[in-house]
Amino acid sequence: MESEARAGEFKMDQAKAQSEQELKRLLGNPAPVPGTAPTKPPTEDTRQSVSGHAPMERAAARDSVGDQVQTANTLKCTFSGVIPIEAKRFLDGGTRLVECPDCAAMRSLELQKGILRFKSHDKRKTTTPNTEQRWARVDLAWGVVEG
Repeated sequence: MESEARAGEFKMDQAKAQSEQELKRLLGNPAPVPGTAPTKPPTEDTRQSVSGHAPMERAAARDSVGDQVQTANTLKCTFSGVIPIEAKRFLDGGTRLVECPDCAAMRSLELQKGILRFKSHDKRKTTTPNTEQRWARVDLAWGVVEG
């Protein structure tokens, strides 16, 4: 039992030394970690003799947890808020599509308590011109445009 305990302690000491060396390498700091005695880094021979085989090494990276979805960098458009179009004029315009004056994103809007509100949105990523009939701000006035 004593030899098993000593072998276990030896493995723990070697793992601790290896962890310290890895931390030093990652931090780029060869100084000893506070609260520990300076240790000799484990050599390939000592690592193989402890575990019986050479350890696998991989680059430092975060492991994913659960289903991961890659998200692109989506930038928010700076335009949002109330659209100053009279309710009757909007309803008589023949379309519910409204174009963002900053990024040309189109949204179908509905009157809510007599107010049109263009919600916060992601910036439009394409530069293809809009050709549908829509409400758009031309100069400083809002009107129905097509093409």
